[in-house]
Parts: sequence; structure tokens; C-alpha cells
Amino acid sequence: MLADEIARAVREAWSHYSQLGETVYAFGIYVVAENGLIIGSCCATEEATRRRADEYAWMMHGTPEERARVIRWWDADWAHCNDLPRLFDAANKRLAEVAREDAARVYLAVMNEVEVPVLRGVFGVDRALVERSIGALNPPATAERWRRECADADKDYAALQK
Repeated sequence: MLADEIARAVREAWSHYSQLGETVYAFGIYVVAENGLIIGSCCATEEATRRRADEYAWMMHGTPEERARVIRWWDADWAHCNDLPRLFDAANKRLAEVAREDAARVYLAVMNEVEVPVLRGVFGVDRALVERSIGALNPPATAERWRRECADADKDYAALQK
């Protein structure tokens, strides 16, 4: 069953990420393809975000901390974005036979069952699904904090551009 295959891969991915020795702040499924039918895992850590912020010094003014706040929710730039794709090979084969919206429902159902102490989501190219997943999978205060941090980051990005 597709949901079982995705759940197995998600559990393995979480096990891997939770052993990194870094401070995880977000975890989820990453939708790679425009059609929503190829997935992997993703994970954001405070340490990786700070390292990545240094790489943006060439295009953004500000301190490393300011740059880290701006890029915090840029999931495509997370160091651990779709970096365990082989875990999802079996699921991705099955997804070839599923409609996009059906797949999205499965992603949300699987991630709803995942109990992790961080923000959960279905990240990637479908930004409407990202928004929907954050709201559906997290406590309201967590979802609202995510929205506020994204909005603040957009404003800060404009101010920090070189």
C-alpha cells in the first residue's frame, strides 16, 4: 500500500535525521516534481541553516543571524532537502499511478501520523500544499509562527539585498 511505503520511508528518514547531532526545527516529505508525484524527505536544522546563511553573504547584507532568519524557511536551500531519495524509490514507483490530489491526501495523512517534536510539513514545489500542510499538521500557534516568520523574512530579504 502506498501510504505504508511512504510511512516506512518517512520513519527511516526521521531516524537518520534525528541522529545528526544537530537541532532539527522542521521535517517532512519533499515534493520534487511539478506534478506532485515524486517525493523525498527533508529536514531543517539550526546549524545547517547558519552554515548556509554564510553562503548568502555575497548577495545579502546583514549579519549571519539576519541572513539565517531570511533563509530559514527556504526549503529548497535546506542542506537536507531531498537528500535521502532512495528511501522513497518504491513509493515513487507506485505514485506513477496516482492522481496528484490523491497523492497530496496520502502525504498529509502519513505526515499526520508522524510524531516528531518539530514543525511537520509537505514541502517542495507546490507552495499551496506547503501552506495547507503546515496548517493541517501542526498546532495553530506553530503554524501561525511559521506564517509570521515567512512574512518577516520576505520583508527582511528586500532590506538585505545588495
